[in-house]
Amino acid sequence: MKELSEQVCSLELAKKLVKVGILKASAFKWGRGGDRCEDEWKIFLLDDDSWSAKEIYNAYTVAELGEMLPIKSSTHRNFKDAYVCEVENIEEYQVAKTEANARAKMLIYLKENKLI
Repeated sequence: MKELSEQVCSLELAKKLVKVGILKASAFKWGRGGDRCEDEWKIFLLDDDSWSAKEIYNAYTVAELGEMLPIKSSTHRNFKDAYVCEVENIEEYQVAKTEANARAKMLIYLKENKLI
């Protein structure tokens, strides 16, 4: 089974998604600061009350990102250890080591270029 960090978009991409206006709620969050960790970023479930975070970003899953992409999109393994995300009628594609990151990068590209 894959680690949770491989099933959600990276913290860096989570921050970029906010910058381009993706604010939809996610089941998981990236958080830091609070009663358990000041500087360390951790992934937690939205309803996890075991600790509070001062700085939070959505940690979108592969499925959540897929729902936000246009219907005619696909993510597949193509290169060595990488995933490729393509959208029908768009010449651009995005490559990343995880499927979630490939989808997040494509969503950012589409938003930045006003294609969605």
